[in-house]
Amino acid sequence: MTHDDVGSVTSETEICALGSDEWHVLRDVKLRALQESPDVFEEHLSEVLAWDSVRWRRHVSQSGDELKRIFVARVGKRHAGMVYVASDKRSSGTGYIGSMWVAPHARGAGIGSRLLETALSQIQSWGLHRARLCVAEGDTSAISLYRRAGFSETGVSKPLPSQCSITVIEMHRQY
Repeated sequence: MTHDDVGSVTSETEICALGSDEWHVLRDVKLRALQESPDVFEEHLSEVLAWDSVRWRRHVSQSGDELKRIFVARVGKRHAGMVYVASDKRSSGTGYIGSMWVAPHARGAGIGSRLLETALSQIQSWGLHRARLCVAEGDTSAISLYRRAGFSETGVSKPLPSQCSITVIEMHRQY
């Protein structure tokens, strides 16, 4: 990507929260992400391909007192990334960030930073005081992004459910 390409990607980028009627957008972006980067997601592509429209709607919709949002980055009419954010069921007062992905054509343009900032703002707007995420230990670009945003390693690691040969590390940030 040239310097001019990065400038045009950044200036045309819009970060949008998906509504429950936009489940098909999530499906399209998530399937692209799983095909391109299968080693960074907890789900396996073959599993997600089997999801029906009810499952996709449930994935993008809030229910009851559940706090969750999915944001996508759009560059022009093309989706270029996504992030999932929710209240953490494991830890009160904590938001969880997951499914962070930026399309290869848009990497290096600051879209990951914008998606992460959006997720962190959402967590803060819910009144939560801590953010948690997991990242593949070999994904040095993502780890650097998270460190620049104030995240640090917790010391917790585990195998990635979709590929046990990959270890993910947990990172967190306080507000």
